[in-house]
Amino acid sequence: MKQLLFFLALVLLFIGCNKEDEKPLDEKSMYLADTSEIKTVVLEDQNEIFNLFYNLEKDKEYSYRLTNIAENTQTIKANDTTLYHKVKQTLTYLINFKVLDIDVDSIYEVTFNIKSVKLEADANGEKFYYESNTSKDSLDKQRYSEYVVVRNNPFNVRFNKFGELVEIYKADRIINEFVKLKGVADSISTAEKEFLKKDMIDRALKPIVVQVFRQFTNKMLSKDSTWTNVQEPSKLMIFQVNNTNKYKINGLELFNDDKIVNINAGLETVISGNNKFVDRGVTYIFNKPLTNAEGKVYFNLTKGCIQKSKTQSKIEMSYSMEVQTPNGLEKGSKSEVVFNTNILELL
Repeated sequence: MKQLLFFLALVLLFIGCNKEDEKPLDEKSMYLADTSEIKTVVLEDQNEIFNLFYNLEKDKEYSYRLTNIAENTQTIKANDTTLYHKVKQTLTYLINFKVLDIDVDSIYEVTFNIKSVKLEADANGEKFYYESNTSKDSLDKQRYSEYVVVRNNPFNVRFNKFGELVEIYKADRIINEFVKLKGVADSISTAEKEFLKKDMIDRALKPIVVQVFRQFTNKMLSKDSTWTNVQEPSKLMIFQVNNTNKYKINGLELFNDDKIVNINAGLETVISGNNKFVDRGVTYIFNKPLTNAEGKVYFNLTKGCIQKSKTQSKIEMSYSMEVQTPNGLEKGSKSEVVFNTNILELL
């Protein structure tokens, strides 16, 4: 039994490595996400044809709040033992960026700064809390190092006017602080440091940046127009995943005195690959994950940026396994359901 539970825990680790009106913010409200839709008035004229592109002002600073609300429920069964694990987490970033340059090809260069981070989580009744402006304990800095190092360590982002990401760079200060915090600044090699930097950019920074700068289309649009963006292939468990973002224009609306484009956002997922995996005598049979994602994006045509977005996703994953032990054949299974909500708000 212990051997089987060990293998179940091991595969979890293996899989996990392949996560309205504008008002001044006070300390209580600055982390409080508004989960409702913005209050708009539908414009009478819905026949306008327009381009959807970023029109940001050079030297101007923009502020956003990005909130991720996640819930993960896992059930592990091994012979006559069943384990349950439930995690609920709210993670909030307060973000500033400033436009440094706009070149002749309409490529924006911005300095992107995560001003503060707040984490609240509950894992099977155990509470976790971190707030970057108040948590000073050295143990907290170690436990929440990935949030500590991004705070007030600006990096640069380049993207075109339609939101296509060109590069994220100048993240060296983040990596330098990370290896120092981990106590390996003097022992880590240059190659290892470069690997860490790329991993930090891809895993931690890019998911935040692409919420603020979503990629749109360069074609002319009007009410009921649709378009798609194909993502790079990725891995989920042992499967290859091909995601395609799907968008549709619901119409034009008015928010205060600004013209808003109301956009439906969806996701089409194609999952492929062999569902059987054998490792060190353990046979795993994976079921194809079930996925669903939808949401809304409100693009401010007047200001030339996203006013608000709210997207939700759900993933259901499961597998069974068996291993030959000195006590005979032992079997187990695991199922997992993950809900994610991302809310972006222009402050």
